Amino acid sequence: MDRTADLPFREKEAWITLAAMALAYGGYFWMVHTAAPGTEDSLRFVLWFAIATVARVAIQFGGRWVAATATPLDARAPADERDRRIARRGMAAAYGTLLVAMILVAVVMPLSGSAGWEVANAALFGIVLAETVSCAVVIAGYRGAWNG
Repeated sequence: MDRTADLPFREKEAWITLAAMALAYGGYFWMVHTAAPGTEDSLRFVLWFAIATVARVAIQFGGRWVAATATPLDARAPADERDRRIARRGMAAAYGTLLVAMILVAVVMPLSGSAGWEVANAALFGIVLAETVSCAVVIAGYRGAWNG
């Protein structure tokens, strides 16, 4: 029995996005975290992030294609009111997360003497975290965490 067939397509998309980000950006941030002190090369980090982003896009579009092929009618169905309400909650939670992250990055980190690459990676992490929060809220919404 295929349990994913029971999931709404937009929930499948959120799971696929979450998995793609965990795989791609998890690897990137692990490499950044484990980089030897004094070896911070901005060009290398940009290249790693570009590779992670291409990997995320490939995983996400590949996963979405597989899901859409498995349930084509569900994939083509327009968003109903419930879908839009859940998406709005996800975006609101992501916005709040991004706002807090950017205040930390733009205000707190420069005043604490953080290096430029640390600030840049913290900003990237804030963006990824906000998208992760959005996906988690969407998944929770479809799982019945919120009614109304």
